[in-house]
Amino acid sequence: MTNQAADRPPVDMAAFHAACEAATAYATHPVWEYEPFWLDHRKIRADHYAHMSRNDPALLAYTQSPEKGLRGIFTPIKPGRYLTKYFAGVLSEREIAFYAAWQSTGSKGSEWTDAARYPMTFASSSAGIVSVYERGPQSCMKGMSCVSVYGAGDLAIAYLTKGEDAGGQVLARALVWPDKKVLGRVYPSGSHWRAEGFVSETASEACSQALMVRLIAEGYHTDTTSRGFNGARLTREDEGAGYYAMPYLDHDYQVTDTGDHFVMGQRGDLLADTTNGRLRVEEEWEEEDIRWRCDRCGDAMDEDDTRRVYTRWNAHDGPYGEADWCGDCEANHTFFCDGLDAVFSSRQDSICVDGERGYHRGWAENNGAYECDHTANWCFREDHPPVTMANGDTWSPEAFHIDGFTCAITGGNYHRRAAHPDLHTVCSDVSAEDIAMHLAMTAFETILDTNQLELTV
Repeated sequence: MTNQAADRPPVDMAAFHAACEAATAYATHPVWEYEPFWLDHRKIRADHYAHMSRNDPALLAYTQSPEKGLRGIFTPIKPGRYLTKYFAGVLSEREIAFYAAWQSTGSKGSEWTDAARYPMTFASSSAGIVSVYERGPQSCMKGMSCVSVYGAGDLAIAYLTKGEDAGGQVLARALVWPDKKVLGRVYPSGSHWRAEGFVSETASEACSQALMVRLIAEGYHTDTTSRGFNGARLTREDEGAGYYAMPYLDHDYQVTDTGDHFVMGQRGDLLADTTNGRLRVEEEWEEEDIRWRCDRCGDAMDEDDTRRVYTRWNAHDGPYGEADWCGDCEANHTFFCDGLDAVFSSRQDSICVDGERGYHRGWAENNGAYECDHTANWCFREDHPPVTMANGDTWSPEAFHIDGFTCAITGGNYHRRAAHPDLHTVCSDVSAEDIAMHLAMTAFETILDTNQLELTV
C-alpha cells in the first residue's frame, strides 16, 4: 500500500508564497495585526495569510496548507476558532475571547461601555479619592495619600469598577470638575496592562476610552487647552517643616497658595511637578534657612548640588515625574538611559542592551529591544534580527549561530540538543519515514548536480 502523501511531489514554496501574496495583496488584515502576540509569533501563522473574509467580514480566511494556497483556496473560519486552533498555547481563553470579539464586531471596547456591568461612580471626599487611587489603575500617584487634596469641594474622581465588585479593583479613573464639566487625563494609559489584569495593551486603552466616552455623553469636555482646571481648589494639608501634601499634577498645572487652599492654574506661585507627594512652601526666609532639600532623602543641599531625576516613563509622555535629588542619592539610586539621555530612579526597570549601554526597559522595548530567551541578553531588533524558534521562543542571531540549527525537513529552528543523534541537520522529532524520504531526495539532488557538472565539463 503506497503512502499517497509521500507520493505527492513537494510544493514549490516560493511559488506558494508568491501566489498567496498576490491573492491577499489588497485584503484587510486582522484587527490585531500589530498586537504583540501576532508580531512575536509569526512562525505560527507565516503560511496562513490570514485576512478578513471577503464574503463575510465577521470571519477570517486563511490557507490550510501550501497545496491549497498554491491553488488559491482560502478557507473561512471564525476568529475565535482560528485563535484557539493555532494560538491556544500563546493566548488565554479570556484573551482569545477579547480578540475574537474585536475582529467580529470591529469594536475593542464594547465590554466596558455596559453601565450595568461596569458602573461609573464619582468619589469627591478625601478618603474616597485616596481609596480609588489605592485600588488602581497604575500611575505615579497610585497608593499615595497626597491625592486627598483633591477633596476640597471642587474636584472629584470618576471611575469604573465591576458591578459585583464596587469596592474592589478600579479599572479606569479620571480627575473631573463636575460643576464645570471638565475632564482631565484618563487612566489606565496602557503601559501596565498586565499588572492591571487586562488581556492586552489595546484592551487597557479601550477601557480608559470607555470611561471618557461615558463622561462625554454626560456633557463633560476634555481639558484640551490645559486651562480647564484653572481656579480649582485643593486642600492645604501641612506636613511640617514647610512641606504640604501635593500630588503630581498632569498638564503642567501649578498652584497658588491662598492661605486657606492651594488653587490650580497654569501660572501659579509653586510648581507641582514631583512625584514624592510633597510641596515645599518657602515663607519669609531667614539667612540661615535651608532652601533646598533632596526630594528623595530630605537632606539639605546646595542649589548647585541638585540633580534632576525622572521617576516615571511611558510611551505617550516620555520621561516625567521630575524630582531634585542630591548627588549622593543620584550616585547610588539612579541609572542613566542612553536612549533618552536622562537619569531615572532605580525603582524603574533598567536593562543592559548589547552588553554595554543602560536603558529604561519600557523605552527600550518600545524601540525594538527584546530579551533572548536562550542567553537572557537584551538586543535591538534592528541590529540583531530575532530568530523565532519552533517552540515560540525568541533567540538572538548570535545565540542561534552558536547553539541553534534549522531542521532540513521541517524548516523549524531548534536548539542543537534537539538534533537527531545521527543527522545533525534534522530534529529528533521527525519520523523515520520522513528522514528516509529526505535522504533519498538529497541523494537524488546530488546525482543531478553531479550529472550537471559532468555535462558542463
